[in-house]
Amino acid sequence: MSFPNTIYFCNKTKEGSERYLTNWKRLNPSYEMQVYDDNMCREFIIKHYGNFYGELFDFLQDGPIKADFWRLCLLYKLGGIYSDVDNVPLVSLDSFIDKSADFLTCSAYMNEPRGTFSFNPNLIMARKGEPILKKCIEWYVSRYKNRIPYNYWQWSVMRAFTDTLVLENYDKKEGLYNYEGRVVQILEERPGDDFYDAHNVYKGVRIFNNRSPDWNWDTHSFISPKEPAASEVKPRKSKMIFLIIMGVLIASCVGILVYTGGWEKLWRLLPHRDSNPGRLGESQLS
Repeated sequence: MSFPNTIYFCNKTKEGSERYLTNWKRLNPSYEMQVYDDNMCREFIIKHYGNFYGELFDFLQDGPIKADFWRLCLLYKLGGIYSDVDNVPLVSLDSFIDKSADFLTCSAYMNEPRGTFSFNPNLIMARKGEPILKKCIEWYVSRYKNRIPYNYWQWSVMRAFTDTLVLENYDKKEGLYNYEGRVVQILEERPGDDFYDAHNVYKGVRIFNNRSPDWNWDTHSFISPKEPAASEVKPRKSKMIFLIIMGVLIASCVGILVYTGGWEKLWRLLPHRDSNPGRLGESQLS
């Protein structure tokens, strides 16, 4: 039994989002694409789940965490495929979806200091009424009812999956796992060479990159064409920090040499073209 062939995305606004779906459409021409903005996400939850769930949605203080809760509610109600809008697909969905799978998501490589997580559900495939999604939604409801203080990472879908989805013999590697008699397919998240090289693989094939080069992690939005890509900004910051550190080290070394008299000793050890530099000055003045 295949998954419903609709892929859902969400972004702060729908404006400009379509251009980031080009690869998805090219690789998956038989799939429908739908983009929700912030207001549409909230309206969907209230319409299908009621005002209490709308209050829970409003309680979540950060847009990405609201999107975490919404994706669970959406897929549980409709079934289909969810992807973070900044994921960059590299192969078609049909090329890696296992026909025996009842559910699909991704492992997580992230550990401390943000927390130790087993899953990073930036891609989810599920059918309507999926029990795994129901448990995650109930996790959010229980925390809200029990007035658990809000914290970004501890209210994330990564924490929800880690706390509720316990797979047999799970080692955060790609493959098929058993969950209460259901088959769960896991794509393996890997960090790559830098922040913008994080990606997911399955059977040795790179499936998608986790971040578009022009995605700004700090603002959780795409950078306008006039701005430098975020993947360029971060290396620039790293280079600047390196230069500052090197400058401090060099200044410290010079200060030590001057203070200890080592600078004179070092100068004497250096080769000079004339052993009497004063004579050179005299000859130039005469």
